[in-house]
Amino acid sequence: METNSRSEYALIFGADKFWNALVTDIQQARHRIYIQTMSFEGDAIGRQLSYYLLLKSDIDRRLCIDDYSNHVINDSVLCAPSNWFNQSLQVEARQTKQLIKQMQESGIRIHITNPMGLALYRYPARNHKKLIIIDDVCYIGGINFCEHNFQWTDMMLRCSDSEVVECLAGDFVNTQSGINQSRISHLSNMDIYFLNGIKSKAIYQTIFHELEQAKQLTIISPYISYPALYYVRRAAQNGAKVTLYTPVNNNKSIFMHYLFYELRGLKNITIQGYYGNNSHLKAILINQDTLFLGSSNFDIVSYYVEQELIARIKTPSVIKAFKDILDYYHTQSAPIAYGSPVRGLINKTAIRCAELWCRMI
Repeated sequence: METNSRSEYALIFGADKFWNALVTDIQQARHRIYIQTMSFEGDAIGRQLSYYLLLKSDIDRRLCIDDYSNHVINDSVLCAPSNWFNQSLQVEARQTKQLIKQMQESGIRIHITNPMGLALYRYPARNHKKLIIIDDVCYIGGINFCEHNFQWTDMMLRCSDSEVVECLAGDFVNTQSGINQSRISHLSNMDIYFLNGIKSKAIYQTIFHELEQAKQLTIISPYISYPALYYVRRAAQNGAKVTLYTPVNNNKSIFMHYLFYELRGLKNITIQGYYGNNSHLKAILINQDTLFLGSSNFDIVSYYVEQELIARIKTPSVIKAFKDILDYYHTQSAPIAYGSPVRGLINKTAIRCAELWCRMI
């Protein structure tokens, strides 16, 4: 279910395999280690990452963490009244702050992205990128550095293509300087989409156009929603065969009935319920030969207010590796043919309220 992790392009499926590849690259690093994540927590995963970074004191080490990690631990909002007296949660929050302080004092340059603001007003507007640069190697995908995220089903793309690595390294430096890009980099072996919420509306439309014109779509996403889902529906109405894999054990259960409500009445769409741990993987395969992958869930929050990275890839070895992952998902899932219209409408209304929140930010 993966290409050789030492080849120029490798899809690495599963957090354990990703971690093994990452540690090897960190241990061999000679010049730079740049890591960007949305979630970083002072649990076993955060401590292990810190340990390996602290060992490389003679090279350029930088870490971008979203402000999300100052307010949310283990998917729990720290300031919620129900969590005020959750001692284990509050202890881990303190450990996270202490670990970040320790890394800063050791010379690691740490930058916090997207402050949430007063009363968490900007809560949806996260820098959602997951990006790693180690010398002449990069990783992009969906895995954050916390224990519960490592338990989820996910993947990362490892790449040693120098053109790709330097393009992404430039974006990391821009992010650290407070610059959010909105552009497409057309490289020799892939296109990279740097997305900055609604400011990237025109770029999103190029992706949506490919969705709408597709003859076959295979989608894995835990949280796909409007507006991407509108174009998936349009593709199905135009005769495309659509298969959508979504986790049954979703940490955001609002999306299951919402999907059925939005895709009701379309016989050529199959919703496959993935029965393993929560699937956090996000990718779209178009016509069996074009793959979109990265940090975006193709959801309404990403579209309006989040910074994201998406790669558009046609490399045969990567496509083959992703099809192997699809085979695994197929064995671990089953078609779901039910959904409550009432709950679907309620959930759609909630998602539309989230849209209004995003529009106000």
